[in-house]
Amino acid sequence: MKPLEEGVLEAPDGVPLHWICWRPTSASRGVVVLIHGYGEHSGRYDLVAEFLIGIGFGVVAYDQRGHGRSGGRPAFVSRFDEFLADLEVVLRKVGMETPRGAPVILWGQSMGGLVVLRYLQTRFGSVSGAVISAPWLATKMKTAWWKVALGRVLNRIAPQVRMPVGLSPEMLMRDPERQRAYLDDPLVHHFVTPGLYWAVVDAQKRALAVPEGVGGPVLFLVPEADEVVDPETTLRFVQRASGSGIETCRLEGLRHEPHNEPERGEVFALVSTWLDTNFPWPASRDRAARSTAGPSHMVAEEVNSPTRTKKRGRSDPPSRRK
Repeated sequence: MKPLEEGVLEAPDGVPLHWICWRPTSASRGVVVLIHGYGEHSGRYDLVAEFLIGIGFGVVAYDQRGHGRSGGRPAFVSRFDEFLADLEVVLRKVGMETPRGAPVILWGQSMGGLVVLRYLQTRFGSVSGAVISAPWLATKMKTAWWKVALGRVLNRIAPQVRMPVGLSPEMLMRDPERQRAYLDDPLVHHFVTPGLYWAVVDAQKRALAVPEGVGGPVLFLVPEADEVVDPETTLRFVQRASGSGIETCRLEGLRHEPHNEPERGEVFALVSTWLDTNFPWPASRDRAARSTAGPSHMVAEEVNSPTRTKKRGRSDPPSRRK
C-alpha cells in the first residue's frame, strides 16, 4: 500500500527526517504514529498501516535518524535523547494537523518501542496512549565477549565505525515472503555503530530503573519466541510498573516482528480490541466492521499493580493454557 503523502521535517539539530502518511477514506477516529526498529525504516510498516486505516485511524510514520531515507550518520547517535527529540518534532506536526480532542497514539517496535517507552517516561503529556511491541529493553542475541569489549573501546575512539550485526530474517519472522522482502530491501542496513549501541544500553538502564514512570493506556506486545530481544525482561518490567491502564499480550510462538508473522491477523485483532476499549469509535460511525475476537492462543493481561494481574480476553484451549 503506497502512502498518501510524504515529506521531510527538520530535527532540532538540522537532521532531515523523512515521513510518510496514510489517511482513511472517511473521517478519522485518531492518529497512530509508527516508530520503527533498529536497522529498518518506516516503509516496512505497510501491513500495520493497512490494518489501522481499515479501522479508521490515520497513520504517520517516519524514518529515525541514521535510518531509511532520513539524514544523519548511518546507524549512529551521540545520545539516545536525539531519538526522543526527533519524535517530538513529528508529534508537533501531527498535533497541528489533528482535530482537537482526537487521540494521538504511539506504536513502537523493538528499538522504536524503547524510544516510545523513554518518551512516555519523560515527556508523556502530548500523546494519548501507546502500543509497545517487543521493546529492546535487553538483548537476547548472543554476542561474543570480545565484540562487547571491542565495542567499549571503539565507543571512546571511533564511535561511528560500522560493525556487523548478524541478524537474520528468520530471527525476525517466519513468513517467507516478508523474509525475502527484508533481504532485498536496499534501505535495511545490517551493521551497528558502537555509538548507537552504547546509547541504547544507557537508555535501557534508565528505562528499567523507573518502571513506575509509565502511565496508561499502554499495550505491550510480547512475542514469546523472540530471539532478538529478551521477552522475560519486558514481562518483569511490566509486572513492576505501577501505572494504571497497562496491558500485556503474550504472543505464544511468535518471533520478533509480530506484525510480519503469519498470525499477524490475530495480533491486529488484539490491538483492535484494545483500541476499541480505550479509544472507541464515535457514536455516529458504523461499528459493524470492527474485529472483536481475540486469538485463542494469546494471553492478554491488565496490570493493576506490581504484584497483581487481571486476565482478559478468551481463555486458551486446555492444551495451550499457561
